[in-house]
Amino acid sequence: MCQVGILGAADILALQEMPKRLQEDHDNAKYLVTCLKEVKGLEVYEERQQINMVFFCLKGYPLDSGSLVRYMVNYDVRMNGEDNGMMRFVPHCYVSREEIDKVVQLMKDAQ
Repeated sequence: MCQVGILGAADILALQEMPKRLQEDHDNAKYLVTCLKEVKGLEVYEERQQINMVFFCLKGYPLDSGSLVRYMVNYDVRMNGEDNGMMRFVPHCYVSREEIDKVVQLMKDAQ
């Protein structure tokens, strides 16, 4: 039963603390959309940005999705490859504006 207490503590934290900063995640996602639109070769789905997920496609980007994933991991940025032609970034409680700027700059530098 000790494990139940550990799981319960995580639930309490999620319910009490995380809603207070949910708006920050959404604001960071909007910021990321704005910044990614400046990267050549990306099609950013701004209309789908209603949560903290930012969806985009590679359209003329110099790297394919697998190469982009490998490139980003070299800079400690973890991301998945394409899923049905789309990729996504998910700003969350451990992602700062500075880290978003880093990701966008890496995306620009890959060109």
